[in-house]
Amino acid sequence: MLPTVARLKIDDEFEVVSSDTTILDAARIIRDMGIPDLVVLEGENILGIISDYEITVNVVAEGLNPSKTRVRDAMYAIQPIDLHTSVEKAHQILQEHNIPIVPVAEHGKLLGVVTITDCWSLIAESQSKK
Repeated sequence: MLPTVARLKIDDEFEVVSSDTTILDAARIIRDMGIPDLVVLEGENILGIISDYEITVNVVAEGLNPSKTRVRDAMYAIQPIDLHTSVEKAHQILQEHNIPIVPVAEHGKLLGVVTITDCWSLIAESQSKK
């Protein structure tokens, strides 16, 4: 049986930001938290992620003002996965979209995030048991 996301530690090292937060404020949260990405919410709805990469490519490189540009205008939209998603599927989503994290939700409630490192550790563990 393939391991699912429920086997991963998904509630560590993530932070959320509102979609109407300025890029400057999001960048400060990233800096202060010491993490490279944030989950973007609009109310309780998960819209996607914003990372240092999106800030660099979609704001700085485009010459946009980070004090006026909103997270929703630079974020990467991604649907969350759930606890029943296989780790292999989560890994595939991360690779296909070339993103650092994917949000995990259950019944619309954000539970945490999965990283590629999380996936690798469990995939390697399950393959070594074969």
